[in-house]
Amino acid sequence: AAGELLKFKDEARTVPTLAASIKADPFWAVRKASLESLAKLAGSGAAAALTQACKDANSDVRAAAVLALGDLKDKGRIELFKDLYKKDASLKVRTEAIRSLGKTGDASLIQFLKQAADVPSRQNMIKRAAEAALKQLEAK
Repeated sequence: AAGELLKFKDEARTVPTLAASIKADPFWAVRKASLESLAKLAGSGAAAALTQACKDANSDVRAAAVLALGDLKDKGRIELFKDLYKKDASLKVRTEAIRSLGKTGDASLIQFLKQAADVPSRQNMIKRAAEAALKQLEAK
């Protein structure tokens, strides 16, 4: 149903409805679907709702929120991504935070990402994300 709301992207109630669903729906998959739809709209209320979703109880929702925020390529979110990388319990969220740092295009993150590449993780997820982020930064 959240995906269907994209058909009404120009309606004033669409963004607030999706944001409310992200915040309050009891089922994590609905929160995630609402988040993904909201990210496609990138409306005025999207960034605040996506940032709030980084605190969701479900790691899949948090990871989707970090992915969506990373796609905004906003250098103003660097500290948020660093904080999520350092403190989130989920490896998926931490990995997505590293990828999102690369999307910011901020070359000052190179040393931070090199250090992250040395952090052991299951299936070298952090290392691979850090290496991909470094390639993004070095290509600029």
